[in-house]
Amino acid sequence: MESPSIINEVVNNLQQHSQSVRIKKIIFLATKNVWISDKNKLDKLDFLAIFQELISVNRTKESLRDALYSAASTLNKKAEYIFISNTILTLVEAVFTEAVTANQSPTVVQSGVATEKPVAAKISSFPKDRNDLFDIKLDIMRYTNPLRAKILIFSTLYHQFRYTEDELSLLKRQELDDLIIKLYRACPSVTQLKNKLNTTAKNLPISSENLQAAETILMALQGYYTEAKEDEFRERESLESNQEDNNNQGTNFIDDDDKDETCQLAN
Repeated sequence: MESPSIINEVVNNLQQHSQSVRIKKIIFLATKNVWISDKNKLDKLDFLAIFQELISVNRTKESLRDALYSAASTLNKKAEYIFISNTILTLVEAVFTEAVTANQSPTVVQSGVATEKPVAAKISSFPKDRNDLFDIKLDIMRYTNPLRAKILIFSTLYHQFRYTEDELSLLKRQELDDLIIKLYRACPSVTQLKNKLNTTAKNLPISSENLQAAETILMALQGYYTEAKEDEFRERESLESNQEDNNNQGTNFIDDDDKDETCQLAN
């Protein structure tokens, strides 16, 4: 298990970062599903405890990234907070690096003592073989522009791509491999995959080309959908339901940064 000093060092780096206010906002949102815009209230929070809670639930870097991106997608400044999320993922690398080296999950530190929480049964991951992912990516790139594929998948997962310099820069940092995996995991069935891709494609510029890209992605992935996969998703949803507040699902939070607190959702 990683030492308490690693956790403390990571938290200190997060708090000392030039974007520490936004970092705290998105971490608290990802952990509690509550948006706090008041800097003074953020400063009064036990940030160490909040961070520990977040990594106790998200025991891999990939899981943490999903949690942060999901939180960012509820904000009106999605692109900015996905960028902040990537900054967080870079700063917390040491937590997961040490855990992987020790073949363990990140631990939670309470009162200076590191204690390891039990890990839920691991759900099978995709792809099981990296060659599968290579073949999928090759099929996609053979029949559609890789950038168009990335834009379509990104838009399906997060929000409609806005073709600004900031979002193009953000997209460049997104690997096609990662986007493919996220898309597969986000769609429990071929039907859902098809519907999501086609709906997104129709709303993007040059919809005919995007619909072709959607068909290409669907054809590349559909062979990996099985009854076992749908059972896997049902199991995962059952596990995740214990961690979600159903009353807050679908909430869109407004990031008003330094403006007044009229949109603040936490006191």
